[in-house]
Order: sequence, then structure tokens, then C-alpha cells
Amino acid sequence: MIKTVLLTGFLGAGKTTLMQRLLAGRERTGVIINEFGDIHMDGALVRKEGIEMAELSNGSIFCACIKDNFVDALIEMSGKDLDVLFIEASGLADPSNMPTIMDGLAGKLGGRLSYLGSICVVDANAVLPLMDVLPAISAQLEYSKQIIVNKVDLVSESQLLQIEEAIRKIAPDAAITAARYCQVDAAAMLAAMEQQAGGPEGRETSNTYESRPVVFYLTCKEAVRREQLEAFLRDIAPEAYRIKGFAPTECGMIQVSISGDQIVLDQAPAGELENRIAVITRTGMRAMSAITAAIDSNGLKGSICV
Repeated sequence: MIKTVLLTGFLGAGKTTLMQRLLAGRERTGVIINEFGDIHMDGALVRKEGIEMAELSNGSIFCACIKDNFVDALIEMSGKDLDVLFIEASGLADPSNMPTIMDGLAGKLGGRLSYLGSICVVDANAVLPLMDVLPAISAQLEYSKQIIVNKVDLVSESQLLQIEEAIRKIAPDAAITAARYCQVDAAAMLAAMEQQAGGPEGRETSNTYESRPVVFYLTCKEAVRREQLEAFLRDIAPEAYRIKGFAPTECGMIQVSISGDQIVLDQAPAGELENRIAVITRTGMRAMSAITAAIDSNGLKGSICV
């Protein structure tokens, strides 16, 4: 029987960091990674020898647009020699129908997958305003057994208490852990999930084809100066839920990760990485106008294209 765990959390909260911790030292493990766009950045960061991986893009695994692909991936993983299967949902995923999906597969899989439940990662610096405007965030919390309040170094003690109080109203039975950089005892967390009671029954997800965010892709035609790239990204960040990907600079390939006002440009890991940045937007064509203006104002015309 393969223990199956869903990872949820808004864009940039730290799901991939948690995944890296969960995979550390593990063998006989499967991973399904779901990203809205077709840049497989998260897969590139967690891929390692001995890990069975499937990547699903261009929609939420809970939306009808690619749910059949998700079901196929679950069936395929159930036939492999695995101990654990982790599923990393996209940042705007509403997992309300995950129990329904697993119940529907039970007969086909003959009990080969044992669904333990969900771990949700939230960004302490951003979660409270997001809960008010994005129903998917509340659903991620409601359907979780374990909740990691990440990036607690960015908030005060009183803010953290306020966050925990808000979470308790939505997920009264979930275990809440405060963390920085998702530094948690992953083994203990998984063991605790096996002892926790089952969560709420499944219902219809809010993820639909019509509600999908708009994603723009940026490509650097040549290596750009790091300072120019950072200034450009700061200009377009207010129009985006999330910006991530890889870009060539005079310092080598850079990994771009932006969520809210948190802008991180790190040296990219070794290996073949796609030269593209995904901009997951709030505003569609207004974001496109902001991208075009920022390319011009930062002297990147001819260097970055959409």
C-alpha cells in the first residue's frame, strides 16, 4: 500500500521547499507536480535519482481541464514499487474534490493507494489578506490535516497569533506548526497524519477553465545584467500572483522566485534548465501592458521577449 499525501499552499508559500525536505534521504518515492504554466521549475528543483515523477501543467489537477490526466497519473503511480506518493498541487488549487477523486478510484486501484490527507503551507506574511479574496486558500486550509505557517520571521508574535486564530476558524482539527524555510520534522508530521481522523467530505471544486489565471512567458534572447533583470521584475511584480523560472545573466543562469514583495534571485542549480520565466497574473491584459512598459523602461527591448 502506497501512502499518499497532498501538498497545497498559495503561490510562493514554500511547497517546493517542503517537498525537498520530504524527499531528503527517501527512496521508493513518487511525486506528482502540478503547475499552472508549462515551465517545470518545481520539477527541476526536486528531481533526483530514484524518484518516480510525473508533471502535469496548464491547469489545476482538480479542474475538469486536466483532472483526467491526474487520475491517469495516480493509476500509473499505483502500479509502481513505492512506499510514499507526494502530490504537489498548484498554488491556486482548490482541493475540495480530492476526497471524491480518491473515493472514485478506490475500486480501480484495489486499495493500492492509502490517502493520508493534505499538508498546507501558508505564507505568514501574506495569508490573511489572501483568505479574504481567494476562496481556494480557505479550501486548502479546510481540507488539511497539517498546516505549516511558514516565513514566521517576517511577522510579529501578535500577527502570528492572529493568523493561527483565523486558521482555527476554518480548520479547527488541523495541527499547526510555525516554521522558517519549512524547517519541520517531516517524518513526525507524516506519522501524525496516519493517526489523525479523516477530514471533511468532498464537494465541487472552484477550479474551472474560466477561473484559471493568465500566464505570460518571458524569454531572454541574450544574457542580461542581473541589476536590470531585478529592476524589471520589481516593476511587474505588483501585477502578478507569482513569477518564477530561470534567466541567463552575466553571472550565469539565475533562478527567479517572486511572491508578493518577496523577490529572490539565486544561482540556478546545475543541469539543463529552460530559459523562460512564467508570470502568473492577476490582471490579464493590464499585466501585459505593465510587462511591455517595464521592458522599455529598463532598457531590455530586444533582450527579453514575451
